[in-house]
Amino acid sequence: MPSPLKFSAHGELHFQINTWLGVYAAATPGVRRADNATIGLDWNNEPQPDAILLI
Repeated sequence: MPSPLKFSAHGELHFQINTWLGVYAAATPGVRRADNATIGLDWNNEPQPDAILLI
């Protein structure tokens, strides 16, 4: 089981980054954004980043 995420060390920064990407995505046509989604890069790599911006 992973370590718990701390409010100030992770939670606040996570919220700020998602807010920033959301504002950017709303103002930029053709941009997609997601939160905590798995991205399949190839057969061996499927990271799950905290925030995703696809152009």
